[in-house]
Amino acid sequence: MPEQLPEHLHCLVCDAAVPADQRFCSELCESEFKEASKKSRRRNTLYIVIVIAVTIVVATLSLLL
Repeated sequence: MPEQLPEHLHCLVCDAAVPADQRFCSELCESEFKEASKKSRRRNTLYIVIVIAVTIVVATLSLLL
């Protein structure tokens, strides 16, 4: 019978095994994850702003023509 592994999760950045009560294997991985999340939020916000601006421009042009 195969040996059972202890309950564990995997680091969200590098996929290394970590105890079940942790999300990251090191402070470096945690800071990388936070930085990537911040960039993703910025990118998503910029995308939403661009979509709203294009919608306003198209709506304004359609009313004028």
